[in-house]
Amino acid sequence: MWSASRRLFPGRCGAGGLRGVVGWSRPTAATKAAQRRASSRAGAFAAAVRSNTAHARTGRVLVAAPSRLLGTRAGVPGDPVSEDGELQEAVSRFARYIPHNLTLGQYTAFGQRNDDAAKIDSSVFVHNEVRTRLAHMISELRTSTDLLAKQDIIKRVYDVYIDSFRELNAIDNLSGTATLEEKLAYTEKVTEAIGACRRRHTGIPLAMAHGVLQLKQDGLVKGMSRSLNEFLDRFYMSRVAMRFLNAQHLALFGEAASNRSMVGSIEPACDVRQVVLDAAEHAGHMCEEVYFQRPPVEIITPCSEGVHFTYVPGHLYHITFELLKNSFRAVAEFHGPDATSLPPVRVVIVKGKQDVSIKISDEGGGISRSHTPDLFSYLYTTAEMPALLKDVPDSMDSAPLAGFGYGLPMSRLYARYFGGNLHVISMEGFGTDAFVFLCAAADDAGEVLPVFRRHELSAYLSKQGMWMRDEPHWMQPGSS
Repeated sequence: MWSASRRLFPGRCGAGGLRGVVGWSRPTAATKAAQRRASSRAGAFAAAVRSNTAHARTGRVLVAAPSRLLGTRAGVPGDPVSEDGELQEAVSRFARYIPHNLTLGQYTAFGQRNDDAAKIDSSVFVHNEVRTRLAHMISELRTSTDLLAKQDIIKRVYDVYIDSFRELNAIDNLSGTATLEEKLAYTEKVTEAIGACRRRHTGIPLAMAHGVLQLKQDGLVKGMSRSLNEFLDRFYMSRVAMRFLNAQHLALFGEAASNRSMVGSIEPACDVRQVVLDAAEHAGHMCEEVYFQRPPVEIITPCSEGVHFTYVPGHLYHITFELLKNSFRAVAEFHGPDATSLPPVRVVIVKGKQDVSIKISDEGGGISRSHTPDLFSYLYTTAEMPALLKDVPDSMDSAPLAGFGYGLPMSRLYARYFGGNLHVISMEGFGTDAFVFLCAAADDAGEVLPVFRRHELSAYLSKQGMWMRDEPHWMQPGSS
């Protein structure tokens, strides 16, 4: 990505707003106080479960008319929502609820429970929360640009989400008078449905990428790149969030649940240096396959004990792998095949009071300032564009998103998902520095989720872009 060359360097991309509304005090040295905070976090999760089950009664509801939330596809022949009145009412109702923004601290505290009550609480929560997030994604797709909605592949994505919502909605909500046996049977149904949804959604990033690529190759994205990028940011952030929620429930209470040091998908003491080493080894191997050499990697950690913090190792790996892959490719291409040695790629890892910061620096020639804004566009790539597939596979395992331009935008979304960020600064003619900032405290790492709102619907329909000038961006603090 840092290089101007269009030579193919394949990579893997697994994809798939408001900042977390719950904030907690920073930990102190007192053991008793720490225990109280852990209990409070678990209580907050339980409160979210109770709030979620009371959606229909209390309505953590957005101020929006249900009929308008159905967007431009309402009444279109072949739209399963328009043709099913009961499904339409359910999607409309859940699209009016606000998704819960949880912190890594809350996820971790709840995940340490290992009993039937925890499994029941988690099942109730994900049953309602996943339907809420699906309804928001369905509403986003129904109000997407006509060009995007007309793509057959995008219609398939839409239908997949409808199928998942329908399957979950067919499960009766848990009655307050249910027996323990009925509750456990309910958890099995929900867990099985969540697993089916996760498998069903696996090929969605590739399908969406092909739909956008088709538009680009047909020359139909002129004048709509900004709104299209914002739509894709929202769509993929929603997908990342829902996929994490599903994976967390399945890792804790599904058939693959284990008793390892991980709390679901979360590592309470994630070793940043080790994750970077793993990512560098993978990226270096790929670099050697294409360029027959790789630059060395220097990892600098001022703290002799290393950097550990509560995080999702899979997300951190994705971010660092993508950045290292870009740096390796840029260095190899800038110095050429005749170079007797390549300058190192340097990685600095530091943990402060608020942030865990990672800087990846290379001497790969950099990029011009005029191209810097394009780095996080889904319509821009310096790798060779892939050919369109006649049949999009159900799994991404055999068809990584190489050449689609999704590496950096998706990496930034992963960084932002729990309140972090990713920045790139380049010096043309020399090299590039990429900065990753992640929340050091798990209680500060709140989910960043887009919420489908009526004024954004109006922006869609008027094709003015999704963000109104007088409204805060959903990724910015205070937008709630």
